[in-house]
Order: sequence, then structure tokens, then C-alpha cells
Amino acid sequence: MPRSTGLSSSTSLSKLEQAFDLDKSNSIDITELGAIMKTMGKKLSDKTLQDMMNSVDKDKSGEIDFFEFCALLGIEWNPQLDIDLKEIDRQYARKTKQKGRRPSLSQEDAEFEHERSYGPHAPPAFVIQQEHSPALHVEYSPNGKYVGVCSSDESVKVFHFKNGKAIRLSSMKGHSHTVIRLAWSPDSERLVSVSADKLLHLWHVKTGESLQNTKAHSAYIRGVAWSPNAKLIATCSSDKTIKLWNPITMAQKKLLLGHSNWVRWIRFSPDSKLLVSGGDDNFLIVWSVPEGQIVQRIPGHKNTLCDSCFLNMSGYQLPPLVTASIKGEVNIWLPDNGLTGFMHYSILGIESMPVVPPGVIRYVVMEVGRNREKQRSDGYEGDAIDFESTGGIRLSCSIWDTNEVVRVQLFEFRPKVSLKLLGEFKTTHGRLIVGGQAEGIQKKFHFMTPEEEHLSDGGESSMTTIRMKILFERMEHNANLKVTVEEGKNMKMLEGNRFVTPRIVVKTQRGQEYGTPPVMSSKTPHFNVDMYFGIGPGTSELHVAAQMINKIESTCEEFGTCSLKMDKLLSKVCSQQEPLSNWYVVRSNDEDRKSCGSVRLQFAWTEASKEYSKKYLQFGSPLSAVRADEPSIYAPKRSLRLFGRTVWKGACRWCHQTASHHDSQGRCVSEDPWIPTTINCLSVSSDGALAAWGTEKGQISIVATDTGDQLALWKAHYHHVYSLSFSPDDKSLLSSGLDIHPSMSAEEAATLSPEEIELLPRKSSVLRWDLEGWLKTRMKAR
Repeated sequence: MPRSTGLSSSTSLSKLEQAFDLDKSNSIDITELGAIMKTMGKKLSDKTLQDMMNSVDKDKSGEIDFFEFCALLGIEWNPQLDIDLKEIDRQYARKTKQKGRRPSLSQEDAEFEHERSYGPHAPPAFVIQQEHSPALHVEYSPNGKYVGVCSSDESVKVFHFKNGKAIRLSSMKGHSHTVIRLAWSPDSERLVSVSADKLLHLWHVKTGESLQNTKAHSAYIRGVAWSPNAKLIATCSSDKTIKLWNPITMAQKKLLLGHSNWVRWIRFSPDSKLLVSGGDDNFLIVWSVPEGQIVQRIPGHKNTLCDSCFLNMSGYQLPPLVTASIKGEVNIWLPDNGLTGFMHYSILGIESMPVVPPGVIRYVVMEVGRNREKQRSDGYEGDAIDFESTGGIRLSCSIWDTNEVVRVQLFEFRPKVSLKLLGEFKTTHGRLIVGGQAEGIQKKFHFMTPEEEHLSDGGESSMTTIRMKILFERMEHNANLKVTVEEGKNMKMLEGNRFVTPRIVVKTQRGQEYGTPPVMSSKTPHFNVDMYFGIGPGTSELHVAAQMINKIESTCEEFGTCSLKMDKLLSKVCSQQEPLSNWYVVRSNDEDRKSCGSVRLQFAWTEASKEYSKKYLQFGSPLSAVRADEPSIYAPKRSLRLFGRTVWKGACRWCHQTASHHDSQGRCVSEDPWIPTTINCLSVSSDGALAAWGTEKGQISIVATDTGDQLALWKAHYHHVYSLSFSPDDKSLLSSGLDIHPSMSAEEAATLSPEEIELLPRKSSVLRWDLEGWLKTRMKAR
């Protein structure tokens, strides 16, 4: 036999023997022999296996070594095989010396991480894993050294980062169905996984050994979480229940009942005293731990809550919470500290701006919170702007959160060249109040550039300043009033204007004014919008205004109003157990006060929270308002009218589609792949400054949680983004998603036809995105 053939045969035998030598004892026992026979398609009884062992086990040790293993397979030993075996040993010795580790089944050579480019909008990416089975969940370990990946192939894999490489540390199999989620122990030594097989598995990370497993639920297990104090494991399921487990004995400690549909996720608070859950019943439930009592039930979203994360933000006794719904809504839920009062801002002028040539325009944008309130000035030329002659730029807002960000941004526009952020003044309501700068006296503040330097006109001491007058109006908060604008009827259209849309604005006093989105031309619009008001001694009435919006002419006109006395309204609301729902007539503002239609409003009243910081506000602060393009209202460029009625409408001037391509409210349904649609997953950074979510179209969005600024948006995968995970040091982000080919990026796939794409094989990718440095550059260039 030629040497090469002998070496190949010996290599195969050696690899086969080592593959089934699970305890690495250089010998095979009866259990490992049974695994070999089962792999060969032969299921033998224990007696038959023992007889086989005895036939070749000459030293009667109960195990067979490599030579006895060859004899069992009927291979006659000869000197050539001995030489080949020594050559194999030398090869393994060299490989072990180079890799610095012993090769085995549980420590595969997975150093295939390589850098990929995903376009100019994406950070540097490194491929960690690509397989046919979807990786449904990925998560960094708390110490940042490992990455856990669970897949539909019934496996859980752990990767170890070393010298910039991803080394597969262990591959664990014990589930009999899709593994849906995993969670790490706080010490990163163990992890738990849950599956569609209804089992909860506890694994040792380094050895890949299954420590314990138990049937945890009667239906698919959707989520699992390990408490930060390491005392509890929580699971949730399609059986509508949540269970708490002892992580050592895997004994059930509590059964939590409160959801009426699938429970999709659960999260422990950083102090392990609270557990938050959500799912298909659209409710967000806060539980006390370990008692398992419901602390608060919040109607979170109008659609399924798909994921949630706690924010590790300073200044809050109760950590804020971020939630996402499958329909693209992302909200931040803040502690209920009551309505503190109202802030009234007036921008009077800007001085000592950088000198520029004529024709360059500057304008100011003032913003409160996460796109909650916003005002923008007209454009001005020159090195100074005076708003005082026109009364200033005014903005009033209610204060439910003293840590809410307030900022004024100065922009520079060069026609046909560029739009640039020159600088911004950024602070919070609380800092202004505590610093004595909210007493109605004119103050000056400095602008800071994106590079965090003082903006100036180029001189040595002439820094760009903004003159503002800020007044804080404190309020005694006694009650909360929830107003739901349900629908309207007989809404009168403005004569001569066909392309207008109604909206309803409700306000109690200066600083508490909220409006509904406009609804496409309709006399019977359906709004279904909730508004929340703080009620105090100074709240005397509720003012309802009906407005008409003309998107073509960009005009807004109030055509009817209605006022309700607050004391009479509250007496009616408080006397009923169910929310009060009534129709209210809105009348014109002229002397005739003719009816302009009716609005159906629903009222619900609750006392102001006295246990501040122990519960969350009933309304969330939206983060999804950062979409790049706000959908427009259907406005056809042409139409045909007969006998006073419109019988045909053409394509929309905004999206160039017909009316059938618009939603029920007449909003353009954009096909732009950069606008988020269905959200699949959510993750937040360790410092609470960033939130990231992935969509069904393969995009990843990164948003600043304090301001709602969209810092990044890129196409990460060809299709669904299944999971996201920030590293503990926030320098990288993991994503898993569906791609079409291991060697083809999403941008390359965009050049192919649908028929060509369908012929390509699908791959599930796990990617590591390098955010260090790249994200700071994005923040400066926004």
C-alpha cells in the first residue's frame, strides 16, 4: 500500500476515534462505542455492545484503545500504519503548538472571522458565523469574552474572542427543536437556553456539558432571563405564563399569571427587584421580585410588544425602559414623578456668529425631549440674529421628567452646496431650574461645536452666544386625565379646498397641548389617539379645536372649537366607574357659532401618584419619531370631478402612487427600504446612551436615547435581523440575520433581478460591527 494512502486511512481512523472519545481519555468505553454504532445506523443492545468490547479488550480494562479499536473494525495492523500514526502525532503536535490549544470536537477551528464592507453608511463588519440554520438569538456574555448563539438546528454555540478572532469554544446539543433564546449567568460561567421543545437547559460554558434540564412550560418557551444578582432564572411562554426558577436546583419557585396571550420576552431590572414582561396582548406588566406580584399594568403599544431593555441611566431611582412593537414603534417609559410644572422658553437673539460671505443663511431649531416639541426660525443672513423685534421664538412644554433634554441648534445653509450644524446649546430642565436660570430673566448661553469646542466668530474672546428668557411655572399636581380622541362626524370641509385633512388639538393650558395626526379628506375621521394631562388648581378648562390641514399649500386653519369646564368634567368622570365617552359639538369662531361637526372624546381620571419613582408613567416617550422621511398625506396631482363629486383621483404628488397605495388614514405607504417597518429585535448600550433595533428588511437603526437623534441606519442583512447585542464596553454590536449568499453583500444583491435572487442559496449570518470611533464620527457629521 502506498504511503499516502496509508496516511490517509490512518488519519481517518485517528479522527474517528478522537471524535467519539468524548472524555478525551485516549480510549473508548461502552457508551462511546454505542454512539459510534448509532452513527453507523446500527442500534445495538447493551449486551451486544459488551460482547463486542470483550472480543477485543485483551487487557480487560473495560475500555478499548486505538489498536483495539482498529481490531474491532477488522483492520489488520502493520508496520506502515505504525509509521503513519507517528506522522499523525507529529502533525497534531505542530498544530497544537501553533494554535496553543488541543483540537477536539467541542473546540473546533472556527477562525474564519473576516472583515466585510457593507456600504458607506455601515460600520466595519466581521463575519463570525455563516450557516444554513437561522441564528435566532445572539448575546454577549457579561464579561464580554464570549458570544452565545442559538439556532434552529437545535444547537447552542459559544464563541471566544482571542487576538481579534472568533474561536468556537463549545457546541452544545440537547434540545430536540428550535432553540429560541439564551441567557448568561452574571459570572459568564454558565448559560441557559430555551426551545420550542418546552425544555429549559442549563449549560457549562467551557466544557459544553449539560448540567441540568427540565420541562418548563406546556408550550413553546419564548424568552429567558437571568437576574443580575444570580438568584433567579425567569422563563416566559406561549402558554401565557411566566415562571421563576432556582438556578442551582432548577426547581420552580413562582408561577406568574397576568397575560392573556403569548408572552414573548421578560427582563430583570438592574437591581433584580423588578421583572418586566410583554407580548401579544399589547400590555407591559411590571412584577415585583421575588414576590411575583403585579406592580403595574401599562397598555404599552397598539401592537405586539416584540422586545424590551432597561436603560442604565443616571438620575433615576427607577430605571427607564425601552420597548418596541412589531409595527415599528419604539417607546421609552420613564418613572412617574408627577407633573412638576411648565417651562416657557423664548429665544431673543444670537450674537457673534462666524463671518461668512453674503448669501449664506443661518436658522435656529429649538427642541424639547425626543422630538416632543420643536420650533424652527426663518433663515437670516449676517453674523447676528435679532428675534426680539418679532417677539422671539417661543416654546412652552410640560415637565414630567426634569432630566429631559432641551437644546437649541444653529444651522448654516449654503444654497446648492451644503447644510451644516454649526453648534448647539444643550441642557436639561432640571439644570436650568436648580441653576436659577429659569426665573424669567434674560440670560446668555454659549454654543458648542460638534467637536465639543466653543463656537466663535474667529476672534480671541468673541464666542457665539444665544440670548434666552426662561420661566419655570411650578404646578401642584393633583390628578391625571387621559383624553382619547376617538372619531369625528359631519366635519365641514373648507369651501373651495378639496385636498385638506382634519385634525383635533386638545389643550388645558399653556404648555399642555397635544394634537392628533391628520386624517385624509374625510367627514367622519377615525383618530383613536390617547393624550395625557396633569390636572392642578390652575387647570380651569379643557379646550378642543378642530383644524384643517392643507398639505399642498402647507397651511393650517382652525375652523371650530369647544370648551369644557374642568370642574364639571371631573365631577362627571369621577362619578362613573367606566371611562366617560360623549360627543361634543365644535362650533365656528365667528359670531354665529355654527356647528362644524362633532368629536367623540373619552375621559379617564386617576389620582396623581404619591409614591414617586415606584411606578412608570402611563404614556411612553416615542423614539420612532426619528424616521428619515415622515409619510405624507395623499395629495393627487390631478383629479376629475363630475356634478360636484370627485370621481377619479390621480397619482399622489408625494409618493407618485394611487390612493390604494395609502393606509386607512391616507398616509403614503413608502417602499423606501430605509424607513423601518416591522421591528424584530432591540438592544441598548451598557451606559444607556444608545438604542438599536433591527427590522424585517435587514436594517439596523442606532438612536441616541436622550434626544432621539438617529445616529446610524444601514442595511445589515438581506432579510430579517433576528437579534442584536451590544458588547459590555459598547465598542461593538452583534447581529444575526438572513442573507442570500456568504460571499455577497446586500448592496451587491440589489443589482440582481428577483429571479436571480431566488436562485441563490440562503445563509444565516452572525456579524460583529465595530462601533468604536465610527459612531463618534457619525455623531459629529449628523
